[in-house]
Amino acid sequence: MAAKIVYSDDSKPGITRKKVRGGWGYWDAKGDRITDRDEIDRLNAIGLP
Repeated sequence: MAAKIVYSDDSKPGITRKKVRGGWGYWDAKGDRITDRDEIDRLNAIGLP
């Protein structure tokens, strides 16, 4: 099965990464902090700018 490319539009709100005490914090498009450990690990693994 071939992988599909998923295109995104960077003019729309998305996930934001900010430096916080000793690491990174992530916020969703609504401005809510992402606290789910699996989601944070996934975001760390993909190297979100």
